[in-house]
Amino acid sequence: MRPNYLTVDDVLTEEEITAIHEKMSPKLTRGKIGNPKDRWKRRSRVAWIANDEEHADVNEVMEKLCGVLRDVSRRHWKVELPVIEPVQYTHYAIGEWYGWHVDVGESAGPHRIVSASVELDDPKDYCGGGLKFFDHTQPNPPRRKGMMTLFPSMMCHKAKTVWWGKRRSLVMWAGFG
Repeated sequence: MRPNYLTVDDVLTEEEITAIHEKMSPKLTRGKIGNPKDRWKRRSRVAWIANDEEHADVNEVMEKLCGVLRDVSRRHWKVELPVIEPVQYTHYAIGEWYGWHVDVGESAGPHRIVSASVELDDPKDYCGGGLKFFDHTQPNPPRRKGMMTLFPSMMCHKAKTVWWGKRRSLVMWAGFG
């Protein structure tokens, strides 16, 4: 797999983004990392979107995003990804961030191959924020509302601190069971 990221514009419509915010904003809780000692690595709020009856009103949108993730992974990285984990809805307010990390590890969950982040806000509505990749010739991918950024889960990255406004995104992971 080529260690690089790529972006896909307009994976969500304005109406789909609004529906996601309305459904998920009331469910936000403090974001956690597996090891309690690592709590200094992240400050944000998250909610989880599972493919179940509780999320029926956004399941079609999630299926659409899963299709984009699978299609791009197949075409760009030549890999079929049978498992997509529940989608994380993330809210970064002023002063919130997620430090340097990779999306692979020693968890008992699926073996992650491709990660994706979908921008849910216009970058003009916040200052700071956004993805940044470690040791990359273009470390800051473009940011546009409705854009998906896909990358190998082994790439070191972070969500930069939001200095003004709020940044919301969807985070996805795909791999093998």
